Amino acid sequence: MARREKNGRVSSRMLAIANALDGMSRADAARSAGMDRQTLRDWVV
Repeated sequence: MARREKNGRVSSRMLAIANALDGMSRADAARSAGMDRQTLRDWVV
């Protein structure tokens, strides 16, 4: 789904959330998406 998304920011969010839900640490998932860990935590919660 993230690959088909035209908006890069939305795609990045989707990948970061998917990585966190798949067991990657939030810090690593956020880093891989180029964002802050706190921002990712807010989206997951």
